[in-house]
Amino acid sequence: MPTTVSRRYNNYPSRSGSLRQYINLARTTVKAARYARKAYDSHSKKTYAKPKAPERKARSKKAYQNRKRFTIPAKTVQCVKSCQKQIRNLQKFVATDRGTHIYRDRFTGRSIVAANRSNHTLVIANTNALMESAGANMRYFDAAVPLIPDEADVSEGTYPHKMLYKNVYNNITCANNYHVPVHCTIYQCTPKVDTNKTPLLAFTQGLADKSLASSDSALVYLTDSEIFKSIWKIHKKVTKRLEPGTQISCTFSKNNVSYSSNLVDDHSDTYQKRHAACVYMIRTEGVLGHDTVVHEQGRLRGGVDYEINRKWVIEYDAGRAIQTIVAVDISNDFTNTGVVSNQPIVDNQSYGVG
Repeated sequence: MPTTVSRRYNNYPSRSGSLRQYINLARTTVKAARYARKAYDSHSKKTYAKPKAPERKARSKKAYQNRKRFTIPAKTVQCVKSCQKQIRNLQKFVATDRGTHIYRDRFTGRSIVAANRSNHTLVIANTNALMESAGANMRYFDAAVPLIPDEADVSEGTYPHKMLYKNVYNNITCANNYHVPVHCTIYQCTPKVDTNKTPLLAFTQGLADKSLASSDSALVYLTDSEIFKSIWKIHKKVTKRLEPGTQISCTFSKNNVSYSSNLVDDHSDTYQKRHAACVYMIRTEGVLGHDTVVHEQGRLRGGVDYEINRKWVIEYDAGRAIQTIVAVDISNDFTNTGVVSNQPIVDNQSYGVG
């Protein structure tokens, strides 16, 4: 009996043995799950991840030093130097026959505005007529009389008519030399198309259709005129309230303007775009003030003095290197003593402009 019982007992697994088997099975399951997770992650990265840029092999220092260097052929260098030398020689040769003529002039005026009004004053800076006037006293070399150059008008006779204006320059200055402040605006106008109409004429004609607006109204401006906007362009605008003794300026400059005064070209349009036409418009308006006795308020009477300086630098075929300078001052001569009234009057009651 004991032997039979022991054999039956040994045929069944013990509790400790069955627990160990469960633990081993659990470990195997966990390992299988981890392996499956790792395989899934690697597959998803390969499928959806952005491709990596190929790694660039680092260039060794020796290979970098032994690289092929870019060099300019010696023949090319010699050719460039030869061309530069020929250009310099050609410039010297041309300069020996080119004359330079510098013409400067100056004129003055004033712009006065009435009370509660505005005033627009036209100041011409550059036109075809002024360009030809600047070349009226140019000198030419005559081989028959080598010591005395001929002085002639380039627009007449048999002299060359083609000129190069190396520089067209003008500057306008407005100064308040009166006892009362004034609002001053300088418009620098250039033509959009060739025309004979001044900005002032285009401005007044453009307002003619607007019967309720007049050109001297303090509430009307240049841009209110359609004719003005279609013909002229405001290239520059300078505005300031000028106290007594203060001033503002505006400058225009254009380089390398070709011009021909050939007799077959009548230059019928006074203001031509390709010839750097320029005109200034000065707008003046009084400041707010009141009457000395009666309680009345409004815009006071005021004004500014202006001065414009113009210069043309002309290069032309003179037959020899000649340089001439002409200076013309068209400023007004004083009948009495000239003054600059930039101090307030003692009683602070006189607001008039002399």
